[in-house]
Amino acid sequence: MANDLQFDKLGYLTPYSAITTNIETLERIFVDGFIDSTTRRNLFDAYQQYNTQIKNNLPDGEVFTGVL
Repeated sequence: MANDLQFDKLGYLTPYSAITTNIETLERIFVDGFIDSTTRRNLFDAYQQYNTQIKNNLPDGEVFTGVL
């Protein structure tokens, strides 16, 4: 998995296809990286709660990889 994400000169994630990463990297770059933001932490926490609810409602044996 990628530990760092790459961005083009306009700020878009590259490559322009599905990107494999982990939740820690997402949090570090998109939440912790914006220390003046008043909303990113709440949005990220809600995203994690949403993913947890999905995982908790899957039938036994089903695998959840995350929703992005």
